[in-house]
Amino acid sequence: YYILEKGYNSMPINLPGTLFNKSMKARKELAQILAQIISTRREMKKDHQDLLSSFMGDKESLTDEQIADNVIGVIFAARDTTASVLTWIIKYLAENPSVLQAVTEEQEAIIKGKEESGE
Repeated sequence: YYILEKGYNSMPINLPGTLFNKSMKARKELAQILAQIISTRREMKKDHQDLLSSFMGDKESLTDEQIADNVIGVIFAARDTTASVLTWIIKYLAENPSVLQAVTEEQEAIIKGKEESGE
């Protein structure tokens, strides 16, 4: 993933040794790993109720390559936005102790409820 990310914004010259070339190789390897996961999932015939299952169950019948492309796209789209959101949440909670206390109490109640129900 990190090799692919480094080459993502590099000069798109596919010559051996360039960041772009390395990222294309990494992308191909990642797609092969995803293809194996997709193949295994298809053999299991079980709905995992996750993003991959939703792509695989798409009524428009995406190809395995299209599914892998979508998963790779989601990974890239989610990385920076998730880090940014988490940073802002931590900053906000640090600046607002009463909100932090309320969130902490809410999470503790959820955990207690799950423990009591055996989840």
